[in-house]
Amino acid sequence: MTMRIAILFMVLMTSRVYAQSSIQSPTCTGVIHGIVFDGSGDKVSGIAVEAWPTRLLAGSVPSVKTGPEGDYRFEHICPGTYVVTVADEKAGYPHASPMVSAFIYGSIEEVRLTIESPQADLPVRLPPKPGFMQLHITNRETKAEIPKFTVMLNVKGQPGGLSFIFDVGIKDHKIELPPDKDVICHLTADGFREWSESAGQGKLIRIQSGTKGTLEAELQPLKQR
Repeated sequence: MTMRIAILFMVLMTSRVYAQSSIQSPTCTGVIHGIVFDGSGDKVSGIAVEAWPTRLLAGSVPSVKTGPEGDYRFEHICPGTYVVTVADEKAGYPHASPMVSAFIYGSIEEVRLTIESPQADLPVRLPPKPGFMQLHITNRETKAEIPKFTVMLNVKGQPGGLSFIFDVGIKDHKIELPPDKDVICHLTADGFREWSESAGQGKLIRIQSGTKGTLEAELQPLKQR
């Protein structure tokens, strides 16, 4: 089964947030296993993968590294629908929720575990590395940094979109972008006009796989009456 991108909104937070109350438990008998392959079909060893429930709530996400033959295995998984994503910072794949992964790659394979069918084989194809964009948003008049803002993204030709909401407590203003694709960006903040370059049709940005870029934007404060 494939989870395709719909209209998705995500609040970017420092803590991990999920959808079902229990992901792993000693009383659960579920197993998700498979092999991670690269784009050439070779098995990828020593790379970290995570098992995510497709619906969100609080809990810790299981993470394992693949073995010498590219194999991974999650045990004691509770019934539910899951995706397995590559999450290895050193390899260029940061921790990413199913929503973000589906947005970046357009679709993501999922499996469902039930009491009657508690095991699933889920091969994972190593996707292209995402692009990364560092954001620096400032007040056009005072040049002071704006800590609270929203970035709305849509991939050109792909239905749906994703919003990243940055707040005061988030110091690293960085987002992942679909690699080698035209992405339409809208940038807004309370008390300010939309970024002049994104107002209307949106700002078109594109970044190559595995590379980093910087977006500098100045927002004009709304005039107070």
